[in-house]
Amino acid sequence: MTHLDDRDFLAQIEAVDAFTANMAAYPGRMFGQLYHRFMRTNDLGRRHDRPGSRPDLLANVTVPVLVIAGNDDVIAPKNAVHHLGDLLPASPEVVLDSAPGGHLGVLAGRKARGTTWRSIDRFLAKRAATAA
Repeated sequence: MTHLDDRDFLAQIEAVDAFTANMAAYPGRMFGQLYHRFMRTNDLGRRHDRPGSRPDLLANVTVPVLVIAGNDDVIAPKNAVHHLGDLLPASPEVVLDSAPGGHLGVLAGRKARGTTWRSIDRFLAKRAATAA
């Protein structure tokens, strides 16, 4: 009842509810595998120089990349997210940005429309103008 007159707060709650209602459940095994492969063994950023190993996945990205970190994200801290810029040597442009919010708030938070989504719009508009 405290926030009944706060339209922004209610809009954020509604956006998060809609986002999670349309999302497949988080399977525990999948998250365990992601944690092991990307956090513990760094499979995404580690070089695979052994014979028969697959090439470094991020080193082969050859398109512009926008990386947005949440200023208050404790799951994926800003420094860790922005480290992606170092792992994309073949990308012609890596834009590192940050926006208010935590892990989900950066996309669906009260300020996301004016920060995160504007950054995405600018990034895509630049690509569209270059392609035209």
